[in-house]
Amino acid sequence: MSTRPSDHPAGWLLRPAENAAAVPHRARFRRWVVCGERSNYADVVIEPPLDPTESGVPETLTRVILAPRHRGVTLKSLTRFPADVYVATAPQVLLDAAAVQPDALKIRIWAVLEGAIQDE
Repeated sequence: MSTRPSDHPAGWLLRPAENAAAVPHRARFRRWVVCGERSNYADVVIEPPLDPTESGVPETLTRVILAPRHRGVTLKSLTRFPADVYVATAPQVLLDAAAVQPDALKIRIWAVLEGAIQDE
């Protein structure tokens, strides 16, 4: 039985949208991040990290922020899968900030959440 609050998911299964053959990675939830008017961005750790051959970006993606791609979708109560998200990075100095400005984030890839992961 999980002791995690209902609005704090264990995480999701994530794969790059442009790489349908990729094996899904675990996106382990760390905390919610406020970005501009939105309060449902998720700070996650990708396990194993997405390497450049999977993501198409020059660096490995490990700690990222997930943001819903579509209006009306919230990660806080996500129950319908697949769900499209942006995978963004923040500058090192903002990694533990409770709030970030939208222009501080850099969208790296578009990804698909294929389902929720359970506490282990």
